[in-house]
Amino acid sequence: MDMEKLERWYEQMKPHYEQLAEKYKIHELHDRLEIARNLKRIRKEMPKSNIVIHGLPQRAQELLATNVESFFFSADSLAKQLYKHPELTTVEYRRILENLKDFDDIFPDGKYRVAMTIYNETWYRVALKTINNRTEVYLLSLHKMGDGSLNKFIESQN
Repeated sequence: MDMEKLERWYEQMKPHYEQLAEKYKIHELHDRLEIARNLKRIRKEMPKSNIVIHGLPQRAQELLATNVESFFFSADSLAKQLYKHPELTTVEYRRILENLKDFDDIFPDGKYRVAMTIYNETWYRVALKTINNRTEVYLLSLHKMGDGSLNKFIESQN
């Protein structure tokens, strides 16, 4: 995939999220239940848009029991990402998703599959899942792993 296309898509979707976040005052709330409800509203109102990321690693395809070579990143998931991980930049998304196609470090994690990749000396966790009889794969989340969460994850895999 042309990663510049990812960056353009991100830059188009982010203002939608910011407008909805303002509408629902999500960053001003303190009640977890109210935050969850408003985040759900925001995600529902995001444009129905996906970006296709090519280069799903063979090992990920095997663990996800699919033969698709690409996965989707939806505006809905991006809204969740922007709320939970606002520190991530378009450059990080681009580099992590570029690196992902070369990584075979894919692990089962409940009903998802998790890829661990590194960029700029920082480990990132990328969660993927299949839908529609395993004919589509979606990126669910991407975030930095601190030392504690990285060690906990590694221990859970042993």
